[in-house]
Amino acid sequence: MIREHRDTLDRFFAEQRSMDSVGAILDPTLFNSSERRATEQILTPIYRAAQTFLETYDRQSASARQALAKVGDRPEVR
Repeated sequence: MIREHRDTLDRFFAEQRSMDSVGAILDPTLFNSSERRATEQILTPIYRAAQTFLETYDRQSASARQALAKVGDRPEVR
């Protein structure tokens, strides 16, 4: 379910980096917006946790596939 929104998460963090680096120059009104800052403070930890969850899930799934592949290559012991 979270994976379907990965693009949104990636775009959020890309825009956040952009706003942090040149936002004050390109759009000072938006950069100084209290609504934008409040939204960012609320969403950043949630979106970061979602990204971390996906990265951890993918890493663990890959490890599980490797372990199953190793077990599948062994001759059966009776």
